[in-house]
Amino acid sequence: MTLADPNPIDVLVVDDHAQAAADYAQLIRSATGISVTHTSDPGRALEICRTNPVKVVVLDQRMPNRSGTDLFQDICAMDPKVHAIMLTGEAGAEEVGTALSLGYKGYVPKNQISNLPQKVLHEYIAWQLNVASAALTTDRPAVLQRRSGWLRRRPTVTYRILRAQLLDESHTFDDGWRDLVTLHAGQTETRQVKVEASHTIVLERETVDKLTGGLGLASKQVASLTAKLNVELSNRFKESDTSSTLISESVERTFQLPAEPTDTNEVHIRVRRIMGAPVYARVRVDIVSDCQCCGSTNVLVLQAFVPSKRTALRQVDRLSNGEVRQYDLGDFS
Repeated sequence: MTLADPNPIDVLVVDDHAQAAADYAQLIRSATGISVTHTSDPGRALEICRTNPVKVVVLDQRMPNRSGTDLFQDICAMDPKVHAIMLTGEAGAEEVGTALSLGYKGYVPKNQISNLPQKVLHEYIAWQLNVASAALTTDRPAVLQRRSGWLRRRPTVTYRILRAQLLDESHTFDDGWRDLVTLHAGQTETRQVKVEASHTIVLERETVDKLTGGLGLASKQVASLTAKLNVELSNRFKESDTSSTLISESVERTFQLPAEPTDTNEVHIRVRRIMGAPVYARVRVDIVSDCQCCGSTNVLVLQAFVPSKRTALRQVDRLSNGEVRQYDLGDFS
């Protein structure tokens, strides 16, 4: 299962201390969900920027071989659209001023490192907005049009997909697991294992709250947006099929549980449950909105779950001593 441009590197952190670079990258990743990589080698940083669509670079200013500002100028020579943030522990006002005059978007002192994720997210969205204007002039299909303000007779806000990024191709929901087979000691069962799942995408709960609470969309508008996203996202997956509203796959499997041992004191499996759950692709969707009333452009980040034709299997064993063990058995399609 693939999306166009899977797992791109959006943010690059460069610090001559490798562990610090890794820590800063993890801080950004865990707080924002943005794809981040890191390096302590300026030469490697240039190679990453040359081969990946990096949008934001976080550069330590004081490095042994070259300064962050020198590295930034080389990066800009390859891609002038990159947004840069200076990371410094010692830089004075003059050094910061020089960086800003060269095109840095801001700086974060290392003693205020907790502010870094928010600053990176701000610049990431700003980069998205810069390319959004170009996106609005293309034939990207609208996934929602709504009326707002005083121009009620025609749509004034249009929403289009700017980018879709695959985050996890094997996501299952905790409440999606169902019992398929139950075996007792000594039993062998051959079954047609079948799990059905709706073909419609599922929006993350926080996404729905963002649409209804933050944007004030009515339930009908959310349903319309979901339907359009369902078509657009499903078309980007090789194994998706939008011709039906229900995914129904089955495969014959044989399951066996050994008989109880003759030694009654020996710990053994008394009951084995085979469970199944539909597999979804977790996708991050960046949607750009264009308001015809005020001319503003914004980027909305959503998460959606796109159903696949795969089923995950899980084995749950209950032992004679009361212990319960769980194993993932992979998936089938």
